[in-house]
Amino acid sequence: MVELDARGLTSREVNLRLRELAGRERAVLVRNPGSLHNFAIGLRGEIEITVDGSLGVYAGGFMNGPKITVRRNAGWYVGDNMIGGQIIVEGHSGSNVGPSMIGGLVCVKGQAGSRVGYGLKGGTIVIGGDAGLETGKMMMGGRIVVLGRSGQRTGESMYGGVVHVLGGLDSLGGNVEAGEPSDLEAAALEEILLDLGLKANPLEFTTITPRPGKHQYVLFQPKFEYRGVAKR
Repeated sequence: MVELDARGLTSREVNLRLRELAGRERAVLVRNPGSLHNFAIGLRGEIEITVDGSLGVYAGGFMNGPKITVRRNAGWYVGDNMIGGQIIVEGHSGSNVGPSMIGGLVCVKGQAGSRVGYGLKGGTIVIGGDAGLETGKMMMGGRIVVLGRSGQRTGESMYGGVVHVLGGLDSLGGNVEAGEPSDLEAAALEEILLDLGLKANPLEFTTITPRPGKHQYVLFQPKFEYRGVAKR
């Protein structure tokens, strides 16, 4: 594993170095990240990156392929518009996890702020703790899993996709309904939780989906699939 000391470097300098390493290395350990903003923006490749500390806003935005593990916390907009790959945050995150994400996986093992998965188009977002208000707002596809409690107006104005919540809801948003997970969703949940080492019974989740009717539109159909599980 190659080590990259980010102390004193700008976000641009770190990202240029990561692009160079992605072309020839399989794994990188980033030390002294100093809560850098805009980390690994647009990064491509199969490289595995471990961040020994916290990151600021927009970590992993627009990336496609890398696997990033953040050993502490991440700021707002982690996984913004991510196309593919994986981001694991072992601590907590700010608001707007995975906004407009198209594919891949973002997992925050701790708490997350408001508007998790805002405008989500595809991929999977997992929150190990509680999530703030308006989780899944205006999402068009993909899957959000919250093991803790979800805040007010969960699923507000959803067009597609699905939100699973284990720890209870403060309230539902408009144009959505809550029920039990389907057999397909229960199987998908079981696979996701097993892969991430999270313990929960898929059948105990509450599933939030758009209410059928005039607002039920098919706006986007991403090609990405999470480990062979059919996307909604």
